[in-house]
Amino acid sequence: MTKIDRSPVTLARETLQLLEQIGGANNLKIELSHYDAASLRQQFGTIEALMIRLFDSWWNTTRRQLLIRHRFRALHEAVLEVGVHRLSSMSRDDFEGWLVSVFHGQATELTPKRNWKQFVDKGGAWDCLQFIAQFPNTTEFYNSIATKIGVDFWANITANWDTYATSPWQVAEEIAYRYQPVPQSDRKGIYGMGTVLVCDFLKEIGVDCYGKPDTQVRGVFGKIGLIGKHHQERDTFRLFWHIASATGYPPVAVDKILWMAASGRWDKTLDLNLVRTT
Repeated sequence: MTKIDRSPVTLARETLQLLEQIGGANNLKIELSHYDAASLRQQFGTIEALMIRLFDSWWNTTRRQLLIRHRFRALHEAVLEVGVHRLSSMSRDDFEGWLVSVFHGQATELTPKRNWKQFVDKGGAWDCLQFIAQFPNTTEFYNSIATKIGVDFWANITANWDTYATSPWQVAEEIAYRYQPVPQSDRKGIYGMGTVLVCDFLKEIGVDCYGKPDTQVRGVFGKIGLIGKHHQERDTFRLFWHIASATGYPPVAVDKILWMAASGRWDKTLDLNLVRTT
C-alpha cells in the first residue's frame, strides 16, 4: 500500500474549511454540485453538445478568450443547427469555409490573429470535429474514455492512487496535440490543444477523475514545494488524485476547491449570488 504524504491532504482540508468559513458550507456544497458526474452527462446527451464543449475548452486560455469573447454563441447555434455528422462529411476546405461564414463580418477582424489561424487555418477546429465525429453517440464516447482509462473513474483508489493516476493523464495526452517531425497532416492529436485543455474538456462533461492542472493551482503547489520546476502539469494532476484518495472527494472536486481559493473566484461567485438574490 502506498504511504500517503499528509501535507497535500492537509492543504486541501484547510482550504475547504477556509472556503466554508468565507461563504458557508451550504453555498460551497451547491458550487461543488455542479460537477456531479451523472448530472453533467445528462447535460451532454448529444454529440453536438460534446462538440460545443470541446470548442469551448480549446478556447479556454486567457489570451484566447479575450479574442473570441461574446462571439461564440453564433458558433454554438450553428453546430446545433447543422449537426456534427453532417459537418464531418464536408471536406476540410468546405468546413473551414462554413466556419468563417458563421462569424460573418467578424471573420475579417479575426483572420490576422494567431489563435484564429490555429483554430481555422492550422486545423484546430477540424481536429475537434474529427475527434468527436468518430463516435456515433455519447454513450459510445463515454464508454471509450472509460475503457481507455481502465478504472471506474475515481472510486476505490485509496490504496493505489499513484498507479491509477497515470492512466487518465496518458489518455488526455493521447487526445492532445503532440509535435512530431512529420508533415502536419500526419501528426496526432487536436492542434492547438494541450493536455491541460483536454483535462478541462473531460472534467466539464462529467468524467470526474479529471481535474485541470491550472496555472493558479500549479503556482500554489510550486510555492509550497509540493511540485518541482519540471513536469508541473502532470505532477499537479497526480496530486489531485493523491488528495482524492485520502479525502473521498473526486479529483474534479479537489481541483475546484483549490482553484477557487487560488484564483479568488470564490469571492466573485459569492458576490454574483448576492446580486442575484437582492
